[in-house]
Amino acid sequence: MENKNLFNLAKRLVEIRGEAKKLGMFTDDRELLECPKCGLMEDVDVTGRLFTVFKNAHYEDTGLEFKEIGKKGNRFSCPNCGEIIAVSE
Repeated sequence: MENKNLFNLAKRLVEIRGEAKKLGMFTDDRELLECPKCGLMEDVDVTGRLFTVFKNAHYEDTGLEFKEIGKKGNRFSCPNCGEIIAVSE
C-alpha cells in the first residue's frame, strides 16, 4: 500500500509541475537560458514567474519565450534571433 501512495504522490507532483509551467512559473528543472548572440536571457521574479529580458534592460520583460527543440529538453531556440542554445544535462 505504501508504494501505491508514493506512486500517487509522485504522479501528482508531475501534474503540479505541468500546471506551474502552463502558468509561466519556473520549475527549476533546468538552467536559466541566455542567448550568446543577442543577449536575451531568462530571469525569475520573486513570485517564481519566468520572464525574458535583454542584458542591458534587466527590468523590461520582452514577453518572448525560448522554444524547446526536440523532446530531451536540452536544446532551445532564441525567440529573438533564432540562435540554437544547448543546455548541459
